[in-house]
This record gives sequence, C-alpha cells and structure tokens, in this order.
Amino acid sequence: MAYESQGVRLSWATTTVVSTNTEVVGVKGFSINGSNAVIDITGLGDTAKTKLAGVQDEGEISIDINWIATDTGQGKVNKCKRERIQGAFCIEMAPPSSVVRYQGQGFITGLNFSGSVDNAVTGTITIAINGKATWVLA
Repeated sequence: MAYESQGVRLSWATTTVVSTNTEVVGVKGFSINGSNAVIDITGLGDTAKTKLAGVQDEGEISIDINWIATDTGQGKVNKCKRERIQGAFCIEMAPPSSVVRYQGQGFITGLNFSGSVDNAVTGTITIAINGKATWVLA
C-alpha cells in the first residue's frame, strides 16, 4: 500500500530520546536521502571495474515548513541548531491501516527562511542523521 503525504507529521526532541519529541507544526513537505560509499577494488588484471558497498550513510532530511514563530517544535529545532545539540527526530506516516515511523538521531545543520510579496514566510530545516535511522511499524 502506498502512503499518502497528507497527514505526515514531524516531531523533534532536544534530547536523543524519541519519546520526548514535540510535533513541529507547519510542515509542507520533506525528503530523505542516504547512500552507501562505493569502494573501488579494481585490480590491474581486471577487465572491468569491481566494487564493494561501503558503510551506509543515512544522509540528511530536508523539511519544508511554513514559519510559525510561536510553534514550540520549531523553537526546539532552532535551539538545537544554535546550541549544536543532537536531538531525536520522528517522521510519522499514517495510512488507513497502519502507522509507520522513520526515526533516529541527528543534528540541525540548516534552518533557512525566505519570504516575498504576497507569500507566506517559509523555511527549510535540514537534519544530518547521526548513526542508524530506523523504520518502525507501529
């Protein structure tokens, strides 16, 4: 079953304990990227490149938001960025039959805002994932 984007929730904690998370309000979209390093092990006698998969890098999460100055969750994100505090994230997707969470720990490496005439003030939160993030079926 495919998951619908509408209703996805992001929460953040100023500690590394996911259960203490506070929802970040105003989320408009998100993307998650990660990759494995590629190790070239080609030998002089090889006729084609040979490779090994390296260590998994969970990568980054980019979250597009409408900026809401009074939101507690956005305030916690800002605090962690300013004070270089590692926190815990949870992205929750809830289709009709089950809830799936993508959760882990990371650092806020970016918190950018922009605005223009006849537009809302929007922003992007960037989380660098530290360690292994997990998918949890709840």
